[in-house]
Amino acid sequence: MLTSISVEIVSNEYRGGIEIHSSAEIQELSNIDTIEISRKIYNTNSWSTVYTKEISSVSDLNFNLFDITTASGKVYSYGISLKNGFSTVESDIFEPIESTVEGMFIGNFEKQYVAQTNHNVDVKRNNEVDYVTTLGSKYPFRISNGNINYSTGSANGLFLRLDENNMLVPDYDHSYQQEVVDFLTDGSGKVLKTYEGQMWYISIDDTVSSPYNEGFLGKNEIQFNWTEIGDVPKFGMVVD
Repeated sequence: MLTSISVEIVSNEYRGGIEIHSSAEIQELSNIDTIEISRKIYNTNSWSTVYTKEISSVSDLNFNLFDITTASGKVYSYGISLKNGFSTVESDIFEPIESTVEGMFIGNFEKQYVAQTNHNVDVKRNNEVDYVTTLGSKYPFRISNGNINYSTGSANGLFLRLDENNMLVPDYDHSYQQEVVDFLTDGSGKVLKTYEGQMWYISIDDTVSSPYNEGFLGKNEIQFNWTEIGDVPKFGMVVD
């Protein structure tokens, strides 16, 4: 049981992941030097460490984290341990929580955006295959590099700010649209997630477009193509 900190874990569908809020319950730091957060998919036994933080003062126990590497529709269990070296001082496992995404999420540990409406993701799986014909066979022989197995696709969505009531705010001056486009074209790897539970670690291809919507002023969709470049990161969280 945790007595040094008070922890709240909530799913934020509008941000597209799970938030962890911690506040200190002690006035002086004694034998704690590290906090470790582990996670598993509910009803499995495979725990993995997803975040660690060094603790040097009581103020370090106050933090807000955002877990972007959870898939929409999956239920997760979190465990938090306060440690002194390799020894566990306090620990607790929290009630399972379902991660949800209200739309299409794209982001990394620095920036995150969600298209809450008019979103769509098309995907195809790529394998490297060739065929060789021979004089002695009626049919060609299939030759495949079995290690090549990745996804590519296209995506589009309407990215808008939300007000305090989580209502969409039209982007009349296109400033938010430009902010999202700048992020999409900065060359960094990104997590792409859908409300249906799909999730990839991707790179954005060469062209990002945002055609003008004459019928709905301030509501221009953004379109881009993407390529899967690796596994979704297994360690790390957004520090709010």
